[in-house]
Amino acid sequence: MVTGFEVPVDDRGRDRIQKGADMPHDDPDVPGPEPAEPERSVFDDLVRERNRLVGTLAVVTCLCFFPLPILGQFTTVLGGVVGSGLTWAWIYAFVQFPVALLVAAWYSVRARELDRVAEHAWRERA
Repeated sequence: MVTGFEVPVDDRGRDRIQKGADMPHDDPDVPGPEPAEPERSVFDDLVRERNRLVGTLAVVTCLCFFPLPILGQFTTVLGGVVGSGLTWAWIYAFVQFPVALLVAAWYSVRARELDRVAEHAWRERA
């Protein structure tokens, strides 16, 4: 089916636009409009903020949880006995539970705030 408008396709199969006299904006002597800056919305800021939050918490989680198997397997740092046969590895492992709860609470509180801002922005937009 021919629509009367055909886009030229180069030999690699990608669409391309031919520059010619019928497009005055391609003339280097004719000043064109300044490129508009992309409009940043509240939602873009919220996405950026949530990504920063998730990235920060991911780094905190990795810094807390990955050293235990590494230090336990490849060093003797956590092998020291604290008392009654309890080693530093057990203490470090038990400390990870409150850290996990704190990270989850931190995310929950902050994500709830971001959701409120998003809901408010959505209502103003409508």
